[in-house]
Amino acid sequence: MATSNRLRELRHNYKAAYTNYMNCVHTLSIASYEGQGLTANEIAADEKAFNALSSARRALLDALREHAEAAGI
Repeated sequence: MATSNRLRELRHNYKAAYTNYMNCVHTLSIASYEGQGLTANEIAADEKAFNALSSARRALLDALREHAEAAGI
């Protein structure tokens, strides 16, 4: 049961990080479409969101691999 809860939490973290990153993608898309630049804060937010997404994805993939190995999959 603990593994299920851990995977659920990691999946939630991944989805939250993905949503946050996609908000940054949207901002970038609008700025590029309108021929505008991004502020330093927007660029920093994008970098932070990308790093958080990458970290959450790695944690989820590692946990899924561990779970599969433990289950003999």
